[in-house]
Amino acid sequence: MPFHPRAVVLNYELEQSAHSFSDSFERDIEQWRVTARARSQNDGLDEETACDVGWASLSIVRISGSSNLYELMDAVDGDHETIASALFNPETGDLREELRDFLPGAYGDALICRNCSGPVAGATLDAQIR
Repeated sequence: MPFHPRAVVLNYELEQSAHSFSDSFERDIEQWRVTARARSQNDGLDEETACDVGWASLSIVRISGSSNLYELMDAVDGDHETIASALFNPETGDLREELRDFLPGAYGDALICRNCSGPVAGATLDAQIR
């Protein structure tokens, strides 16, 4: 591995407008981009180098919110709608009955990884860290 796992620095960016946090969309769905960079010292030099090792686009959905979460996720994009149809009743936006029975007390936030990438010298970030 070209870097030590402790050399990885994560940067988090909230990807949504700041003008309307009172809007239910802004309150109940947060969209984040997380990037990972590895920093290392060059051999014998006082120079630090950094390389990108991965990124992920994440959504945090507040299941306990008062909005119709199916409609909110459908408004984001088609991938979110596909996920929403598996999690929520399209008519009410409530967590599907079979999930409520399977996951009692599963109210709060859900983390959805929309997409991610992490190639480092032809290997995935996961393989590099292991």
